[in-house]
Amino acid sequence: MKGSFTTFSEWRLNANIACMNEAPPPLTSKGVLIDPDGSTTDIDLSDALSHWAPKRPPRDYQEASWDAERCVVELSSHLREGSGDIEVITRTMNRLDCWRQCIEHVTREAPDQAVGAGLRSWWEGSGLTSGPHGISAALKNDIVIFADALRRHLPSYDGPGMTLYRGQLESRHRAGIFGISWTSELAVARTFATYHSAEEGPAVVLRIDAEASRIIAPPSERSRSWKGHYEHEYLIDPRGIQPVVVDTVSV
Repeated sequence: MKGSFTTFSEWRLNANIACMNEAPPPLTSKGVLIDPDGSTTDIDLSDALSHWAPKRPPRDYQEASWDAERCVVELSSHLREGSGDIEVITRTMNRLDCWRQCIEHVTREAPDQAVGAGLRSWWEGSGLTSGPHGISAALKNDIVIFADALRRHLPSYDGPGMTLYRGQLESRHRAGIFGISWTSELAVARTFATYHSAEEGPAVVLRIDAEASRIIAPPSERSRSWKGHYEHEYLIDPRGIQPVVVDTVSV
């Protein structure tokens, strides 16, 4: 439920979510100079920080020469160590059509909480992002393999079962296709259903009573307060679920 927003509707979606919650105070680069005589002067440190920041040329990863095996290695290293550029990696995964191969390799690796944190951060940054770097857009109906990777590397969920909601296209519901991202807040699900309806057609708000064994991860600190947008996002394995339609939305 996260990502860079390229359309007005995407911006509006997150603005609507933000309005349901009190956003945290914004970060600032303002400062105050105190002179020896006690007088003060307000200053903005942005220019100074920009001036002192090292200017490095963009790295040439030579990704045009990569094959699928190289993508596997680069993605694994990025998730574990934060190395490389995820946009370069995903762009090359798109070119080589090797998303499934890469994610399944991550799932076969020994459990590693650093990889789990990398996967969660990647999902929260690009899970539903529009464009070439979005995970759901790339994996399409194979999104459940990302759930397998998350379950492999994240700490086991030890909370209770939950009633969860999701807003998605009605056509996907009729086809029995469900994503891994759900929310404990009905209002959030309605907002996403409205967004999907405005962009792509009729949408539905779904509800499941998820047993604890189906839940992979509860809301992270980032998903609770990511730029002030409180989505209360639970990640689940959607295989075999039979959601109830709570509402239909057509904008």
